[in-house]
Order: sequence, then structure tokens, then C-alpha cells
Amino acid sequence: MTRKRFSIVNNATLDSFAYTPPDQAYAAARILIKPNLISRPEAPGIVSPVVLGSVLRGLRRAAPIARLVIVEQAHGDMNASELFQQYEVEELLDQEVRLGDINQMLMAEYATSDTSLTAPDAVKDYDCVISVATLHTIPFISASLHNLIGFLPQPLYPEREKFLTHDGLRLVAEAFGPHVDGVVVAAEGRVVWGDDMLAVDAAACKMAGVGGK
Repeated sequence: MTRKRFSIVNNATLDSFAYTPPDQAYAAARILIKPNLISRPEAPGIVSPVVLGSVLRGLRRAAPIARLVIVEQAHGDMNASELFQQYEVEELLDQEVRLGDINQMLMAEYATSDTSLTAPDAVKDYDCVISVATLHTIPFISASLHNLIGFLPQPLYPEREKFLTHDGLRLVAEAFGPHVDGVVVAAEGRVVWGDDMLAVDAAACKMAGVGGK
């Protein structure tokens, strides 16, 4: 995945964050939102309702009648519905916002330079795709690119940890990166967002003082 020739990276404090969506959202009939709602014991932290709520409000201003679909999948003993309930996602919904279980969606193949990956066809079929992630620095640096691993259905990829390598993340970026229109990353009490995944991740790392120069 290459960076766009021109990209704008925005940032704001958590309290003042007001999401401005990418251009693709303004003409969209269907928008897919993939928040990071799964917390790992070694790297706790999920997208807060404040951040996700601002993203939804920004998308609704851009596309007043669009269908917004928030997707996540089962984790541990919790199914996707229980996950949404635990993090009170349902309180953020309006009449045209839906919740989706990735494992129950129609699937499609996504080509990479080495192989193909299976994931919901909505990733390439929807008019606009937004990744909403939290920056983790322990045990490794991860943000929006890592969040895209969540598109891989757990029943087909029971060992998704194998994608947490340079080669694995490259495959994820090749498969899903071209379909992601907007990226949001929460880090250190601030929020960074834009339309270039690599630029946003780099800015979030710089703001948190990790990942080198």
C-alpha cells in the first residue's frame, strides 16, 4: 500500500474532536465503520464512545440518509451482539445505523501479491469504509492497520496473530487498504484522522512519542 500523493492529517483533543469525513462519505448510500472494540490483555484499550459517537455524527452530517453499518466480531466467550452491548454501542445508533457481525456477513476474496484473503464483501461493496482504532504501544505499535485484521472472520482465521508480522500486515494492507477511505486513531488523549492510513498512523505514533522519527 502506498501513500496518497496529497493527504491531510487532522488532530484534536478528545474533548474537542469533531469528525470531518472523507469526500467519499458525502455521496455515499452505504457506509461501513470498523471500530476497534476488542481489547487484548497485553494491550488493553478500545475505541471510546466519545470517539465513535463523533465519527457517527460526522458521517451523518455528510450523509443524512445513508445506511451506516458498524461491524465487529465475536471475541473469546462474547459474540458480536454481546460485545456491542458491553460497550454501549447501541446508545449511539439512529434509525439508519445498523450493527453487523463480521462472521455472519457475505464473504468475498481480496487479492494480495502472495495469496487472497477472505473477508466481508461489504469492504469493497460499500460506498465508504472507515477504520476507527486506538493506538497501542505494548507489546508492539499498532493502530488502524492492525484494526483491519479484524475484517478477517475468526472461524476462517483462528490464528489471526500470524498477521501481526511485517509480511502479515503487508497482506492486510494490500487486501483492504485500497478500500478504506477514512482513518481515525485515538492516542494519548488526542484524536488523529484523515484519508491516508499510513500518514494517520505515523502522525499518531509521533504524537505519542513512539516509532522513531
